[in-house]
Amino acid sequence: MNRKYRQRITHSLRTLIPALMLATLLAGLFPPQVVVSILTDPLAKTVNRLLPQPTLALAAGTYTGTAFRDYNANGAQDVNEPGIEGIVVTLYDSTGAAQGAGATGSNGDYNIAASGTGPYRVEFTLPTNGSLDFLEPGAVGGTTVQFVPDGGATINVGFNNPGQYAPSEPQDLVTAVNSGSVIYDNTAFTLVSFPETAGSDSTTSNVDYGSPLPTSLAREDETGAIWGLAYDRDHSQILAGALVKRFARLAANATSILTINADGSGAPSVWATVDAARTDPHGSPDWAQDFDVFPYVGKDGLGDVDIAEDGSAVYTIDLKTREFVVIPVNADGSAGTVAKMALPTALAGCPTADDARPFGLGVNDGKVYVGYVCSAESTVSGLPISFWTDPKPGDKTKLLGYIYEWDGATNFSAVSGLDGFALDYERACLNNGGMGNCTTFGNAAWNPWTPVYPFDSTINGAPFGYPQPVISDIEFDNGNIVIGVMDRFGHMDAGYASEPPSGSFNGGQVTIAGDILRACRTGASTWVMEKLISGDSSCSTAGLGYDSNLNETLDEYYHDDEISGPGGAAPGNHADIGEGGLGVIPGRDWVVSGVMDPNRLGPYADSVGSTPWEDQGFHFYNNTTGDWIKGYRVVDDSQPSDNPVWGKGNGIGDVVALLPPAPIEIGNRVWNDADGNGIQDPNEAPIANVTVKLVDGAG
Repeated sequence: MNRKYRQRITHSLRTLIPALMLATLLAGLFPPQVVVSILTDPLAKTVNRLLPQPTLALAAGTYTGTAFRDYNANGAQDVNEPGIEGIVVTLYDSTGAAQGAGATGSNGDYNIAASGTGPYRVEFTLPTNGSLDFLEPGAVGGTTVQFVPDGGATINVGFNNPGQYAPSEPQDLVTAVNSGSVIYDNTAFTLVSFPETAGSDSTTSNVDYGSPLPTSLAREDETGAIWGLAYDRDHSQILAGALVKRFARLAANATSILTINADGSGAPSVWATVDAARTDPHGSPDWAQDFDVFPYVGKDGLGDVDIAEDGSAVYTIDLKTREFVVIPVNADGSAGTVAKMALPTALAGCPTADDARPFGLGVNDGKVYVGYVCSAESTVSGLPISFWTDPKPGDKTKLLGYIYEWDGATNFSAVSGLDGFALDYERACLNNGGMGNCTTFGNAAWNPWTPVYPFDSTINGAPFGYPQPVISDIEFDNGNIVIGVMDRFGHMDAGYASEPPSGSFNGGQVTIAGDILRACRTGASTWVMEKLISGDSSCSTAGLGYDSNLNETLDEYYHDDEISGPGGAAPGNHADIGEGGLGVIPGRDWVVSGVMDPNRLGPYADSVGSTPWEDQGFHFYNNTTGDWIKGYRVVDDSQPSDNPVWGKGNGIGDVVALLPPAPIEIGNRVWNDADGNGIQDPNEAPIANVTVKLVDGAG
């Protein structure tokens, strides 16, 4: 047969065979599976060998693109969705040979010059060392296998950790609110929700700071004192851990975790109890005094509560035994068998094991983190002291912070760069009282923990505080760590309360001085604390905080965590107002922090006469600049139903977002596997209009 006729037959067969297959598919004579099998059986391979594909010699080209975190699952890289380093990108030609490979850089970009002839199959794969195994392909947009022609192209791909899925639409947040015990209002809310859009950025009016009003999900007589929160998105339940706090009773056991429906329906109930034999440290209290519980604050009950990103387990800390607690989540959302393991207590630079005090938790990219302080309590003597005593007793150089990482089994290791960072950094006024200095009512400097009430009767009626650090919460912002530092004293006292040992004198306006810190990621598993603590200018913002002389000199990352003066001017009365609870929503540019007096005007009246003096709520801060964005008031001291028993103490607990489960994408490619090797070669055509059905186990 001469070449001319062979070419005609070849052309006819190439036209006839696909036409017949398409005709049978469209006519319904054969189901798609049969058509595909016909195209992939040995006869098809024989035909393809007899009729070789023509080769097009085109330019190889350069292929570029980005692998990114697709938090909102929309298939496009949005402003606050970072690139992913370490994704392996490989280009395969029609023979299955790799014709170019590389890995994404620190910003998620790659650039590969292909060495062969296209078209190409582009595969995005996770590294074999397991460092990114927490990721799954994005549910929308480019898949992890894509097909490109010769000559170069841009190919992007989204991945995400399903536990970090967050829709772009505004979401609700939920927070624990500490309420007084039975002598106060036992119907006051202790768990509320509010939209992320709530609040105000006004510097002239306080009116909108409380808009919209929060939605009550639970009351004091249902939950007692709670602090740590986790949201089980698979079962729409909020899990809240008991808190040992003065003037606040426990609804159940000091180590109980309660479950509350996210929509507020039904009544809260005990989800799990870590130690059923634990006695109530309040004893049989006179709730007007509650002296017995004082030394147990931060040392009994539960610390923070968190949940695994896949929803398989809940984590907390037994503060009394200093054990890490893991509670499996059953398929129906109930609690499995409680497991506990000892936490390290021999901390670098800490005087004694008893000074090691864990509380905070964080979960990120498949890893669990535990926050500690070295309390330096062992260095304290000579209590009680006069209200005017300064400096306070103890060795402040032994006040240290730590972040440890759990290996998923029984071991904990210190995180590089966060193994004993100093907490004796300079801070401004606890309360300058409008005096223009910090000497009248004290400095906000952190003090070693006290085992007893620290003041004698000279405190009588004066505004006061005694800041004692607790690393209470750990959140992540694109790999960087945001650290909530709670003031322990804010749970040891309340406003205008009778004080120990006899109740013969009263404290005045209790004032907390919690903080929010940042650790910047410098490597795959290394961080550096912000410049204020480490001196490292790579972890800094342009803003400055106020020092102890009320000069704007401190290179503080979140420098707006303060109460401002009239009209938003600073300094105001209080330089640090954090309450230790933090929340983030992946893909947002902010962190939300529980604070006292959340409005921007501080305690000053606005034009309509609103005078927020002892409110409780939140500040939102920009994670890039450290700037204040807005505030939101949850507890309004002017409303009788919002009893301000805590004054400027700790009235707000943890905060979490009520995020839905990540969407699930099931898909692949139906194609003409011409060579029958089961691999989607780039020169093999796809087959359109194939019906795919998804059925459950029952068919």
